Amino acid sequence: MEQWLFRFTLILTIIFISLSMAQIPDSLTVSDDILRVYIDCDYCDYPYFVQNILFVNFVRDAYLSQVQVIISTEHNASGGHNFNLRFIGREKYSGMEQTLVYNSSAIESEDQQRQGLTRVLTMGLMPYLSQTSLAPAIDIKYRIPRNGFTPGKMKDPWNYWVFQLEMGGGLAAEEQRNGFTITSSAEANRITDEWRIGLDADFRYEEENIKEDEETEIHSTLEEKDLSTDLVKSLSSHWSAGIFAQIYSTTYRNIELGLSFSPAVQYNIFPWAESSQRILAIAYHVGLRSFQYIEETLYEKSAESRFYESLGLQWEMVQPWGEVYFWLEGSHYFQDFKKNRVMLDSYISLRLVKGFSLYLNIDLESIHDQIYLPKGEASLEEILLKRKQLATTFNYSTSFGLRYTFGSIYNNIVNRRLH
Repeated sequence: MEQWLFRFTLILTIIFISLSMAQIPDSLTVSDDILRVYIDCDYCDYPYFVQNILFVNFVRDAYLSQVQVIISTEHNASGGHNFNLRFIGREKYSGMEQTLVYNSSAIESEDQQRQGLTRVLTMGLMPYLSQTSLAPAIDIKYRIPRNGFTPGKMKDPWNYWVFQLEMGGGLAAEEQRNGFTITSSAEANRITDEWRIGLDADFRYEEENIKEDEETEIHSTLEEKDLSTDLVKSLSSHWSAGIFAQIYSTTYRNIELGLSFSPAVQYNIFPWAESSQRILAIAYHVGLRSFQYIEETLYEKSAESRFYESLGLQWEMVQPWGEVYFWLEGSHYFQDFKKNRVMLDSYISLRLVKGFSLYLNIDLESIHDQIYLPKGEASLEEILLKRKQLATTFNYSTSFGLRYTFGSIYNNIVNRRLH
């Protein structure tokens, strides 16, 4: 048996070495004149680009490319996304930069979306490709729309309103445990250059049953309802003002009925037209929160209303060297400045040198405003199943790492077999 296993292993090793040393077919050879492209997009269908854009060489690192394409996204008025494609030339294409936009609608499938994004990506590569030896092999075609070409604004029977309804749920069961979840939501949004109007309703119900023995069974539920609206006006290329309102209830935070109303103002140091590349904005809210509690709180309150204010700093950048997201916010109640909260949400991704990158994610909260906590201690079941908010003065999570890639610069092959 051992001799048979040894022979079998030896044969497999010889076959593997032979395949590894086999000559690469001529169809895979590349020319130095073929454009080297790096796609900087974490959420794109990269294999689709590789399989449908056949006139460039895709490389694994931005510093190895002649054209770097940074793709960022924002929600648009139709409920879809605006994909901003920033093309940055390197080496002999240095100084050649442009930005194209692909607008997808909410009704587009993922396949339609990636087709449209690939089409815009292809168009953006044409100015660079025109300076290579492949230029004579490129043909440009125009498909005339069925209704002809009619420039100018189109009439919108919905007046920019977009609606979305969603309902879902889930079931899970074991011999001694079972549970289910029901969720539903409804959204209505109207987004123009001057106004942003949003309405959002959410409902969530969770139930779990655990059988300890023949006579003991734990029954646990969680219910959350939320109705919120916001109205934001663009005052200038830098200033915005808005009104925010919310009605909600949550058994997790001991709130039977919560009301919140706050006007707000925001200033962005950079013009909002550049928001896909950089944002440095300060936002100030001042308002009123009113609560009716399910159980009497630690401060012996069944209901109360409090005025509050908050100040937030937002910093976002998407650049060739990496990406930065930073949100810092502080808030407090006017009746008692000790009832406050400070939160930090940050993410940094940096390309340090060729093939070497660093990423860091930090989320921090200093919590001193849990005025809704019920009197008495939570049960063991509520703690283990996370059915009630516990008293805490902080919350944090971090993740970080280094990434180094080396070897062949080309990234043209897609092989999804047997994963």
